[in-house]
Amino acid sequence: MFEIVPSQWMKKCFEEIDFAFTDFQKATLIWNAPGRLRQEILDALEELSEETRDETLRRQINERLDYEKKAFEIFIHNQTGKYVYVVEDMKYESCGFFIGYDRALKYAKKYMQTYELKCRINKQLIVATDADEIVRNPWRGNPNLGFETEEYCAYDGTAVASVTLNMSGEIEQFSSYELPEEEKEAFCKTLDTLYWKSKRQRQAGFPDVTQKVMEHKDEGAEDGEK
Repeated sequence: MFEIVPSQWMKKCFEEIDFAFTDFQKATLIWNAPGRLRQEILDALEELSEETRDETLRRQINERLDYEKKAFEIFIHNQTGKYVYVVEDMKYESCGFFIGYDRALKYAKKYMQTYELKCRINKQLIVATDADEIVRNPWRGNPNLGFETEEYCAYDGTAVASVTLNMSGEIEQFSSYELPEEEKEAFCKTLDTLYWKSKRQRQAGFPDVTQKVMEHKDEGAEDGEK
């Protein structure tokens, strides 16, 4: 597992105040770790799932990992031929169109090496019939969080899924709304639990950390008086 607190200064500070993150806090830091590849984050979460004694957290992590696995498997398959993979640079300039993900990825790697530009691969629906012009709303929020939006909307060219690559062709970010709605809703319930637990910690000013810091300050002040 990678270092979830990369700052040596912060690590030293936590050691001095004898502070240790809960497994839930570790999971939150891992999922939001800046500069980490998608696979690094998923591997770290899987490792945490195997180590934690928190059964609820283990279930939540495994549900997240299952969701990510299913969503990516759907993304890389185009068995119906209804989609096209579009390679584009970070300025949204299209660089190539492909029927298969593997061919698109191969081209993206070559393009990035040639022009020294990062790329993303978008999976776009090929609109062939009137029915195709009505799609699931890509901006539909999590109803459990109070974001009520229409389930379907008019097609507007938004990709159904997308990956952002680094210069080596490894995935930095992945987003998708291809999963069947019932699976998406089940995941949203788990996300709802994680969201509110994290939000309450933030609104309370992260009391565990604050308490430890204040105790350390008080001890330092007492030592100074002596």
